[in-house]
Amino acid sequence: TAAQIMLCKGVPDGDLIESKAGEPTAITEGIILVNGIVSRKDTQEQVPFSFIMPREGFQNSVIIWLEDEGKSCLFKDDKTLRPEIQKLVEKGQAIISLDLYLTGEWVADKPLGEKYAVDQKYHGYTYCFNRPILSSRVNDVMSIIAGLYKLDFVYEINLVGRGKAGVTALLARAIAGKYITRTIADVEGFHFQKVNKTSDELYLPGALKYGGIGGLGALIAPNHLVLAGTDSIAESELSPLRKVYQVTEGHFDEKKKSLSRQEIVDLLLE
Repeated sequence: TAAQIMLCKGVPDGDLIESKAGEPTAITEGIILVNGIVSRKDTQEQVPFSFIMPREGFQNSVIIWLEDEGKSCLFKDDKTLRPEIQKLVEKGQAIISLDLYLTGEWVADKPLGEKYAVDQKYHGYTYCFNRPILSSRVNDVMSIIAGLYKLDFVYEINLVGRGKAGVTALLARAIAGKYITRTIADVEGFHFQKVNKTSDELYLPGALKYGGIGGLGALIAPNHLVLAGTDSIAESELSPLRKVYQVTEGHFDEKKKSLSRQEIVDLLLE
């Protein structure tokens, strides 16, 4: 499909995925943390992750939680677990968060603009030979999904994204197919008509041609989707999504305002 050409092919075969994990660490009496890296054998791409799960009472469900700062979003400044995340784990959920392409530790030494420089004379010289940043981030999510389903104790995956990572989550769900059960994407008012620089990390060639946020997001229908932060999104970008969900009688919940972490947790625990 056009979305797969613009973004990536989808969830890869599990045989292409390798995971290297450190020793489990107890961060509370009943919660375990594992840090590691998921790698693709075919492309050598790597995705650093932090995986948190309960010692007991695990419900065989994993939530991929994406935020703009990367996997550090799971923790407060003092390195203790955020209370909202802890609540989910205490309810039997496992959480995995990622340093998506050019987030987190990938940009610890240099700013994003130095890591991914777009040709100033003609951006086609860059995008002809390189994936857009957004596409690479979606591809990272696909690798993690494939890695999770290699684990015999994972039966269900849900997907959460906030901010720019909310856009990544929405587009990842659009091409992930059967692998994701529920998705909560808070795009914080983003729509592709806002992108006016080819160096923008959310620049995606062809996005508006195929309907922008709504047109690409409509590929998720009729599956469970909560889309938040839509208050300032252009109606022309949202209407395809609403119409497709109406026709397919799918589960679509639109929230004008952005969601706090606690509000997202409450939705997940409904």
